[in-house]
Amino acid sequence: MVLMSGTMKLRTFLKYATKRERAELATVCNDSVAYLYQLAGKHRHASPQMATRIE
Repeated sequence: MVLMSGTMKLRTFLKYATKRERAELATVCNDSVAYLYQLAGKHRHASPQMATRIE
């Protein structure tokens, strides 16, 4: 699964991605899967650097 094929939202990606795909994204972003869920749920705000890594 590709994260941003077009304009896929992080929340949608996390919903449909496999456990491995979520872990790979967290590794690329130098953070945890739990933090990605916090970002997707709008409980945290991504820094500009983090937003760039997610894209």
